[in-house]
Amino acid sequence: MALESRQRGSIYYYRARKVGGRVIKTYESAGHAAIEASGIAERERAERQATQATQRLALAAFDAEEAMLADLCQRTERLAQATLLEAGYRRHDRGEWRRRRGRNDTTD
Repeated sequence: MALESRQRGSIYYYRARKVGGRVIKTYESAGHAAIEASGIAERERAERQATQATQRLALAAFDAEEAMLADLCQRTERLAQATLLEAGYRRHDRGEWRRRRGRNDTTD
């Protein structure tokens, strides 16, 4: 998006976009309308950038909370494993927990 001036002294506003790796310019307006269009496009770009910055901050906060939750889940899993091992259970082929056979079970 750019204002361009020609030798005749007129100002033109073009929008630039990439299509297939090539830059394609599209004529939008000339004169005072070009200046207005340029200002509007600049405000829209600033709003988009502000929205993106807000989204990045929200995503970073979400990632931090997710990391804390993953840590809590991992610690809880380790505590459950330790409790089951202490109670005489074993893990069969990294699957379900089973009570060990052949132990003298005493009820508390």
